[in-house]
Formats: sequence, structure tokens, C-alpha cells
Amino acid sequence: MVFINIFVHYEVLRIIMGILPRLAMPPRARMIIVVFATFAAHTVEVWLYSIGYYLMDQLPGMGRFIGQFKGEFFDYIYFSAVTYTSLGLGDVYPTAPFGSSPGSKGSTACC
Repeated sequence: MVFINIFVHYEVLRIIMGILPRLAMPPRARMIIVVFATFAAHTVEVWLYSIGYYLMDQLPGMGRFIGQFKGEFFDYIYFSAVTYTSLGLGDVYPTAPFGSSPGSKGSTACC
């Protein structure tokens, strides 16, 4: 998942940097476009992680989520967003061996 995360971020920034020089607008407006594109990349990455968590949760022997977790897809999105932003509220948490996966997000969510 980390490699997919890096790939999505790289591609969004590569595309936006290819488009920006052709836009006739002030530098400040260009920066706003970069910020929104980066936010969109982060949103896609949160959704990709939530899909990954959902798929991992379906595999036997991978552990389970416990806490305030109903097993609905929104729960996976919620857990993904909370761990992606390193907020980590603790109301939902995975059990081992599944529990080591969320920590990998912290290394990719910095930019």
C-alpha cells in the first residue's frame, strides 16, 4: 500500500506540474491549485487504504477490528482517515497480525 500511495502522490504532482506552466494566472492562484491537487491525492490515498483494510479484513487469519466498529464500509474509511492523519483516536483498532499495517501510513502521510 505504501508504494501505491507514493505512486498516486507522484502522479498527481507530476500531472499538475505539467499543467501549471501553461496556465495564465498569478503564482498565488497556481499554488492554490497545487494545494487542492495535493488534497485530492490524499483523499484518494485514504480511500485506497480503506479498500485495502476492507480486503484484509475479509481474509481469514489477518486479525479483526475491535472497538466501535460495525463492519460497514464507512468504518474502514473512518479508520483509514484517522490513521492517515495520525490522529489515532483509539475507538477502533486492529488486532494482530493486522495491527502492524496502519503504522506504515505515518511514513507516507507527511506531504
